[in-house]
Amino acid sequence: MKGKGYIDPRAPDELRYRFDRWALESVENRTASKRYKVQCIRALEMYMFPTFGNCDVRSAEHFSKATIGAWVNKMLKTKVKRGSKTKDMSPETLRGLHGLLSSVLKEAVVAEPPLRDRNPCDLTRLSSNDDWGISDDESSDAMEFMTPEEIAGVVECFPRPSDRILVRTTYGSGLRWGEISALAARHARNPRPGEYELRVTRAWKRVPGEEWYLGPPKSKAGRRTVEFTAGLWQELLDYGLATMGKDDLLFHDGSGGRTIPTGAVEPGAHPTRQPGHRPARRRKFPLRPKTRAPSTS
Repeated sequence: MKGKGYIDPRAPDELRYRFDRWALESVENRTASKRYKVQCIRALEMYMFPTFGNCDVRSAEHFSKATIGAWVNKMLKTKVKRGSKTKDMSPETLRGLHGLLSSVLKEAVVAEPPLRDRNPCDLTRLSSNDDWGISDDESSDAMEFMTPEEIAGVVECFPRPSDRILVRTTYGSGLRWGEISALAARHARNPRPGEYELRVTRAWKRVPGEEWYLGPPKSKAGRRTVEFTAGLWQELLDYGLATMGKDDLLFHDGSGGRTIPTGAVEPGAHPTRQPGHRPARRRKFPLRPKTRAPSTS
């Protein structure tokens, strides 16, 4: 219908197969976390429903190589926030959105009986360009690692001993923030003489609008054991590890609850930026080791 999309959204016989309804049902029926579903729905509402919301998933006219290609080109020109800058959508982000769209249409292909002969997303060739553009001040490195000397300088900025040991443990283990702040005392172990390790089995999670909770790591590979040095083990003992209850958070807010980084702002809050302030170039911290953690002693 002119000015309203491909089909009349009020037509009752088409509601079941209208893309917005089909996609929401597809996401809701997936065996995935609530957080994943919330993120998928947000992506659908922001980037797919405006174009395909009233389309029929059965239609080769509504979903074809041409219509998917036109949507891809539109997304490549879409502005998104990346840190403090607004840039064109990156190829990596587009690949994720395209994958979500493809997964929704695939369900129409494999439905019983099939609703489509094939998935038009399989006919789309996505850009392989990198995300950095041609600006001289942009980095081409995937990440940059802080040196032990730089970490020592960071540690000196914290007056509280608990903050200093947290920084050194983060650098010495390479854990993500959600993982290291979820460690209990029982996860710091000395299984055999001369061996010291952190067992990662959980991380802090949050669904927008709800409270933080402890859930599984980001991926199956995230459930792991990370070795660290004898020097760091001794620091943890000096910190009071041996006197903690096994279920006590290793790093907490002072009353046993979840801690946040010093100076950090919780989601939903809006920090005040000083006039003339320019954010420093982001550096990856900490180093995430695949085997043994770097020495901090």
